[in-house]
Amino acid sequence: MDKKDLNTNSTDIIVSGISAAVGIIPVAGGLMSEIVQNVIPNQREDRIVKFISDLSDELEKTKFSLEKLKLKFENQKYGTFTYNCLRDIVNDVYDEKIEYYRNLCVNAITNDEKNLIHCERILKILSELDYYEILYLKFYSDVSIAGTETMKEVTSKLGFDILKPNYYMSMSEDERDEETYKQITLNNLCNTGLLQREVKLVNNGRREHISYKITTLGRLILKKIGEEINE
Repeated sequence: MDKKDLNTNSTDIIVSGISAAVGIIPVAGGLMSEIVQNVIPNQREDRIVKFISDLSDELEKTKFSLEKLKLKFENQKYGTFTYNCLRDIVNDVYDEKIEYYRNLCVNAITNDEKNLIHCERILKILSELDYYEILYLKFYSDVSIAGTETMKEVTSKLGFDILKPNYYMSMSEDERDEETYKQITLNNLCNTGLLQREVKLVNNGRREHISYKITTLGRLILKKIGEEINE
């Protein structure tokens, strides 16, 4: 556990703010040790320390003053929100999502309480999304018949080019199952209102063509977690 004892500036303020919000009593090892060792069950110490350290660095980049930061964490809602981010990152299996939590946390801390309430709602949705679902959402945020850099990036990470189930007669049961897993992702995103399912009749009404479109809520989620998207 480090970053030179986790600094004495913004990092200390963040840790103290979390401590005050969740009622931690300081012990010999300091507040950070108390958070890591006792507050979050089955914690990943390196992940907690890195998150707080990186959060401190990002806040310094925004020129957010220490005085402003102290004032923020005098309001326990900001400490609780930051703690909830920590709780989610240690329970998440996707390391790639940690940056999203950090971006959302910076957004929450550097803005007013009304925005904090909005960020709490975004945090709840983010914690329920797996990494594949976020990749699908990114894909549909910049979809084009000709293909885009976003689409290429997403399909490269997913390991397949077609995001909808694609069945054919001679496929094996395992191959069919793999295609069906894609439908689980699409269904989850539609059920949460992040994607919209569109059905059109083709071949003179004899066949359905199903497509997917990102919703306004889906775009908002991507924007709030720090993904640049084309409007």
